[in-house]
Amino acid sequence: MHSLKVTLFQPDVIWHGRDANLAKYTEMLAALHRGSTDLIILPEMFSTGFTMEAGPNADSPEGISFS
Repeated sequence: MHSLKVTLFQPDVIWHGRDANLAKYTEMLAALHRGSTDLIILPEMFSTGFTMEAGPNADSPEGISFS
């Protein structure tokens, strides 16, 4: 039987702070040891910092949060 190692991230988000939130998640992901997890779960809207104005704060499919 194989085990599944899951990592959950749920920090406070910065409203309308896409770049700040992406920097925060980049730092958190960099702290993971290679091979220490099989699945990483991020909160909904992690890249936009939660907003009621999704259109202006959304990232395009060519944007940084899709790479």
